[in-house]
Amino acid sequence: MKVQVKKLQIELFSQRTFYILGAGIVILAIAYIYFVNNIVWNVASRQNAEKKLAAMTTSIATLESSYMKQTSSININQAYALGFQKTSVGQTTFVHRAATLGVLPGRKIQ
Repeated sequence: MKVQVKKLQIELFSQRTFYILGAGIVILAIAYIYFVNNIVWNVASRQNAEKKLAAMTTSIATLESSYMKQTSSININQAYALGFQKTSVGQTTFVHRAATLGVLPGRKIQ
């Protein structure tokens, strides 16, 4: 009787071990597939981001070049044509706004 009970216990133990190991292998396989899929998606996203970055860099370079051309083409005659006027030193007025975030040491609040 004891031999049959021991045999049954060993059989149950081996079945439980088999199912636990099988479940572990299935879980590891699913985790492996998930992480490999995640890596592939991240690589694809990075390549897409690098392509967009290259396109934006090209666009920015084009805009900078255009800006430099336009600023170098401005002259005094264009300024007068746009309505700017020559003023003397005494007539020049500058706009000033008081600091709102803090006061520098040695300066008074106006």
